[in-house]
Amino acid sequence: MAGLLSPPPEKPDYRKELTQVQGEEVLAGYDRILKPLARLGKDGLTRFYADFAWPWKWTNWASDRRRDMGDSDAAWEWISRRKPC
Repeated sequence: MAGLLSPPPEKPDYRKELTQVQGEEVLAGYDRILKPLARLGKDGLTRFYADFAWPWKWTNWASDRRRDMGDSDAAWEWISRRKPC
């Protein structure tokens, strides 16, 4: 799932202002993608890997929070603890 911040023109500007409701819709979409895979069971997903981005990662408020933390490593650790999957 898209988690990187790409330079223009690929950069999705809409992520800067993602609302709570929109972020929850993204998380619900992740759930709809993953639920059918659960039927494969433990052995069927042995090599499965997914990196689902925290929907609010590139929003203005999350960027402000990271900047205000003043410690880049701590800021990115804060983001990594919020990964949905």
